[in-house]
Amino acid sequence: MNPMNSNGMLPKAKDFTSFLSKESSGRERSGLKSYIQYTRRDGMRSLGGGLPHPSLFSFASVDVAVTDYTPPAPVNGAKLSKAAESNSKQLPLPLSSGPSQKPKPTKNIHIPLFPDLKASITLAESLQYGQGQGSQKLINILHDTVQHTHKPKYSDFNIIVTAGNTDAMDKSLRLLCERGDAVLVEEWSYPSAMEQMRPMGVQLVPVKVDSEGMVPEDLIRATNEYRMANSELRLNIVYCVPTGQNPLGTNMSIERRQAFYNACQQLDLIILEDDPYSVLQLPPFTEEDADKDLEALESTYSYPGTTGLMPSLFSMDTDGRVIYMYTYSKVLAPGCRLGYVVLNAGFYERFTWLTEVTTQGASGFSQSIVTEMLSKWTPNDHYNLAINLQKHYTHKRNIIVKAAMKALHKSVTQPQLASFVVPTSGMFLWIKVNLPESYKAGIMKRIFDSLIQQNVLLVPGMEFSPFGKKGNEDAPYFRAAFCFATDEALEQAMITLGKVLKDFGCGQS
Repeated sequence: MNPMNSNGMLPKAKDFTSFLSKESSGRERSGLKSYIQYTRRDGMRSLGGGLPHPSLFSFASVDVAVTDYTPPAPVNGAKLSKAAESNSKQLPLPLSSGPSQKPKPTKNIHIPLFPDLKASITLAESLQYGQGQGSQKLINILHDTVQHTHKPKYSDFNIIVTAGNTDAMDKSLRLLCERGDAVLVEEWSYPSAMEQMRPMGVQLVPVKVDSEGMVPEDLIRATNEYRMANSELRLNIVYCVPTGQNPLGTNMSIERRQAFYNACQQLDLIILEDDPYSVLQLPPFTEEDADKDLEALESTYSYPGTTGLMPSLFSMDTDGRVIYMYTYSKVLAPGCRLGYVVLNAGFYERFTWLTEVTTQGASGFSQSIVTEMLSKWTPNDHYNLAINLQKHYTHKRNIIVKAAMKALHKSVTQPQLASFVVPTSGMFLWIKVNLPESYKAGIMKRIFDSLIQQNVLLVPGMEFSPFGKKGNEDAPYFRAAFCFATDEALEQAMITLGKVLKDFGCGQS
């Protein structure tokens, strides 16, 4: 579908201001922040803001060594050539036996206090009070990134820098939700997001998921049933993680994404798209692959890099109904506390005003370092970073899945102890335990305790239930994260899990 209008221009977003919460509708811009724009005018004698003079800052400059991702790589999504593969060996390698102590190739970033000829940004601006949307220099870079990566289908989208997706989610909920409102979520969903909603008095309405994530037909059913039974309450929002769903590790196919978006249009829902794992998209791994040598298998893979990634829901959004939340936590480092949201003009204003009187924006250090780094990067730097991450998480996924297939699947000597869908993105394996036909309440807690005694930590399934922990203590699931542990630890954890499940009489013949 071509979103262009008859004049060859992208349309503007629809007006969704009626979806705003009373808090957001009643919010006005911070009076003091509104005057900051004048301080940037040449020759302005500013007596307006209580801005400490940069010469009094306790930081004269920032010098950072960042990983060098410059070895040649293709930019067409194809497999690395032999020459590029050879060069790419200079990249940081996936962790196999433990954290690597080998020095990484690095580039140096220098951020001065005051302008010089080389720096893209200064501490004088990044560490000063600013406006809620974040560093304009960083926003300009992000705007180009969003245009290139997502190719938005409406013209008046806006970007706000956030302190990561937890911050973005909190503000999005305050932007849109009243106490008593309802939000649609996956039937197994990200705990921190749900834990943000519950204290706000937001009801969680679960939607069925399958190997591709949220099921559009069940989204329609759940929405219509709730609205018919609760006509006086609002259900206007769906929260989802379409890529690398946490905890399932699944991806929505392009067809599923379009069907999901179409259903949201039909139901007039705002979509909160949480997209931390978009770069961590992985090649497939099958039952037959478990018998293969992993090094040989992984040498045959094609990795998506940055050009072969699954499109976001935002990239399909012709209405402006998606609030797209992205974080650098899984790409650069979690402690950066840096990300951004993309949203329509009506939401942008109120989101900015909320930021101005709460967090006031992300860390100036993080914004300045990432701005300087991204301003120096080429498409190959982005591509090679993505390839490095994809190689690492693919290898880790293969290790844990191969071990889980051997330890948990049916064989001559054991029943089917548990089942799982092989992750296609992200960093999690969602394991469904085949509990005994008859068991005493609390069995999952006893299994968990037994694993802990043997130094294996898995997160119990009850943590991911929209219904909360109470009454779901025996939800027969565990989430295993394969992002941090060594290969040996992943293998031993699955062996231990298999032994413990056998001890508790689990399994299906």
